[in-house]
Amino acid sequence: MSLREYQPFDADVEANGTYQYSTGARYSAVTANARLIDLAIETMDWTGLRVLDVGCGDGEYTIELYRRGNLRQITGIDLSSKAISAAIARAPNRDVNFQVCSGSDLPFERDSFDVVQFRGVLHHMDHPDLAIADALRVARRVLIVEPNGWNPGLKIIEKLSPYHREHNEQSFSSTRINHWVKSQGGRVVWKKWAGFVPFFCPTGLAKLMKALEPAVEWTPIVRQISCAVYAIVAERDDADLVIRKLAFDHAARQDAADTHGDVRESKAA
Repeated sequence: MSLREYQPFDADVEANGTYQYSTGARYSAVTANARLIDLAIETMDWTGLRVLDVGCGDGEYTIELYRRGNLRQITGIDLSSKAISAAIARAPNRDVNFQVCSGSDLPFERDSFDVVQFRGVLHHMDHPDLAIADALRVARRVLIVEPNGWNPGLKIIEKLSPYHREHNEQSFSSTRINHWVKSQGGRVVWKKWAGFVPFFCPTGLAKLMKALEPAVEWTPIVRQISCAVYAIVAERDDADLVIRKLAFDHAARQDAADTHGDVRESKAA
């Protein structure tokens, strides 16, 4: 994430003590965020897991996942120092910790966590595919929740909404996200289009859309072009990584053999 990407979020925390869509937010933002937390809980049994939350922001939803998922431990990271300061002030105990850190260059050992969560953060990164690769290094499983790039209404909002323009919001298709996972040695084991309520819209409209949300999520094709987010769980494909390593080792041995042969030929000459 570049300086241009996280400065607007720093400004939010400096002005309000939190992000615009969290504490004190309007009904639509509260409703949309509640669906995202419910969605995360649906994806797996979180009990006793160690989790890394990349792009945790002010920590509100990191802490909610910790409590609702009954996690063993969670670490939230973000490039915004002001957001991390706000998150640290919220932390309920030592099992919930936060630090300023890039999500694209994780300072953790392999398999330090059970799950890495990317909740609405990949579209702020310069190289989301590399971020996924590093996540699959530090954890076997990755949860990705991103704005639904197939939704034409969302594309219009990204162009017209002052918030979306100021915060450099964008969205990617499910095809593109799935490709990033596969290209970095992962495989998608669970996926879902979910949510229907925009973060910022009039309360009456938000209530109507919330009532329609279950039908929208259930209906094929409609959900792909109408839901707010696309969520996947990806797992590290160790078999694929082994094949890559064997191919690399074979190429290295072949290079060494060729070099050794060249040396022998040179001596013979």
